[in-house]
Amino acid sequence: MSQTTKVLLTVVAVVVVLGGIYYFYARTRTGSVSDEQQVGMMVPQETVGTSSEAAVLPTGNDTSDAALGQDLSAIDSQISGLNADNASVNQSLNDQQVTQSSL
Repeated sequence: MSQTTKVLLTVVAVVVVLGGIYYFYARTRTGSVSDEQQVGMMVPQETVGTSSEAAVLPTGNDTSDAALGQDLSAIDSQISGLNADNASVNQSLNDQQVTQSSL
C-alpha cells in the first residue's frame, strides 16, 4: 500500500467515526425532554373516580353509632352504583353482532 492510500483510508476512517458520533449524539438529543417533563410523565395521572376525597367517609373520624350507620349507608349506595355500572359493562360485553344489509 502506498503512503497516499494509507492517509486517505485514515481520513475516511476518522470521518466515519466522527459521523457516527455525531449521528448518535444528534439522535439522542432530538426530541429529548427536560428533567421536569420526565418527572411529569412518570407521575401517574388520576383516573375518574379516584381521589383522596372519595376515600373519606361522610362523617369523617366520628365513631358514634349514628355516624357509623350513616357511613354504612353511604358505602351501600356506592356499592349499588358499582353494581349498576357492572351491569352496564356486562350488557355491553354481551352485545350481539348486527348483520348489515347491502344497499
